[in-house]
Amino acid sequence: MLLKNKKIGRKLIKKEVVIILGIKQQIEQDEWIETLEKIRERLEEDTKYRESIIYLKNKTQEKLRNKIVENKVAVSWSGGKDSIVVQHMCQQIGIKRVFWVRSNLEYPKVIKWIDKHDPDNLEVVVNTGRLKMAGKKPAYALPSA
Repeated sequence: MLLKNKKIGRKLIKKEVVIILGIKQQIEQDEWIETLEKIRERLEEDTKYRESIIYLKNKTQEKLRNKIVENKVAVSWSGGKDSIVVQHMCQQIGIKRVFWVRSNLEYPKVIKWIDKHDPDNLEVVVNTGRLKMAGKKPAYALPSA
């Protein structure tokens, strides 16, 4: 995320937020931990930054509430950093149902990580289909390197 003198509602973030992380496959766990610690330190030390983050979180949750009025919803959880944040924010506004669609193409390391880090209420939906399209067009099944 890179914000520089960006107006957020009536607030103004004056300091830069320079935390740029690539995809999780290219980042070591130590880098994630270090980044998380930097964010925590900044939240503790910088009141305006903390207020801006809380404002953005609240605004996002308000938009979610407005979209889901009287609808049955659930979070589709992948175990990635984005879905972890969305699941946490949704849980705070009362969306408790979380599911993960597991295909028969998952790497064993992914399954092991999810078993260790999944939310307590995660529902696992196993897709045992033959993935016909992937058989006809292998490029659909595996991303190109």
